[in-house]
Parts: sequence; structure tokens; C-alpha cells
Amino acid sequence: MRRAVIGVFKSLDQAKEATVEIRGESLANNYISVVVRSRTLYSGKHQEEFAQELTRFPAEKMLGIFDGYLVQSGPIELPEVGEVMAGGPLAGALVQETEKGLAGNLANYGVTKEHADHYEQAVKDGSVLVVVEADSNYINEIANHLYTYGGRQIEKWSRTTNNPTYRYK
Repeated sequence: MRRAVIGVFKSLDQAKEATVEIRGESLANNYISVVVRSRTLYSGKHQEEFAQELTRFPAEKMLGIFDGYLVQSGPIELPEVGEVMAGGPLAGALVQETEKGLAGNLANYGVTKEHADHYEQAVKDGSVLVVVEADSNYINEIANHLYTYGGRQIEKWSRTTNNPTYRYK
């Protein structure tokens, strides 16, 4: 059975390190998604790095540090959040069902409305959301990698239970 692990990171660097580790161990190669508010990318230490990328790549490459393994979308305007950049399977869902917003699309992973709203607010506040979908056998290991690299609010979800089964604060 497939399940999802969702976590929130303070920086893209932390999210990248965690996803590189997960991908390197072949735990969930094509099922890693990242969502970050565009405004977050244009501020702080990433500002100069992404300004340089913009001169070489179109806007769709804003998550360039994940280049090579995250299929990325262009900027997506989401209700309640604003403009986000996204990569991975969740990006496709956000493009196709923009009106559902981030919280509504997280329901596809079994996330309750209350928790989905919380994750949506975290992205709105500047955090990086990582969603990893994998076979149940790998879920604990993935959650531990997210935690090790700075992930917080980590929960494991199943489409059938709609209850988190694991949580790091």
C-alpha cells in the first residue's frame, strides 16, 4: 500500500539534502514533491542565487537545486497562498486543480482538512513543503530522513485512514 510522508522545512537547502538522501537510497524516486512560495525564493540567501538562475533559465527552473529529478511547473497562483513554485507529482495536481488550492490537493494523500490547512499556512509563512509518496515498507525510513535534515511537522498519511500515524513536532 502506498502512503505519504509530509514535512515542513525552514530552507530549500534542508529540503534538498533530505530529498537527495531519500532519492539516493531509491526509497521514492519519482514520488517526491516540493512546494515553496515564490516570494520565499526571492528573499534571504536564495535571492542572489535565483537571480543568477533567471538570467540563464526560464522561470520554470526556479527550483534549479532539484534539477534533474523533480519535474517542475511554472509559477502557480493558489488561493489562500499566492504564487508558488512546485515540483514533483503534487505540482501536476496543483496545475490541474488550482481552484482546490494546496490544502484541497493534499486531501489526495489522505490529509485531513485541519492538517492540510496547517501545511498550507506553513507554505504561506515561507516554509518549504515536502511530500514523499512511497510503499509502506519505506515510510518510517523516509520520515527519519526528513527529520534528520531539519524537517518538522512530519506526519505519515494513508488515503484510507485520514489520520496521521507518526509525528515529529
